[in-house]
Amino acid sequence: MTSCPECSSANSESLLTMNDDRQDDEHTVTITKYRCHSCGCEFQQIERWGVETEVTAHGREFEP
Repeated sequence: MTSCPECSSANSESLLTMNDDRQDDEHTVTITKYRCHSCGCEFQQIERWGVETEVTAHGREFEP
C-alpha cells in the first residue's frame, strides 16, 4: 500500500494506472494515481524502469 505524502496515512485507493508507451525501447514509465481516504488529497506515484543491453563479446561477423 502506498502512503499519502500529505498525512502519511496508508488508507488510500488506486484510481488509475497508466503505462507510458511513448518511451524508447530501454525505458518505461508507470503512473499510478491515488486518493487518500484520510485527508482527501489525490497524488500520483511515478515509476521509471530502465533496461540496459551491453555486448560482452562480438560474434564472428564483427569487423573492427
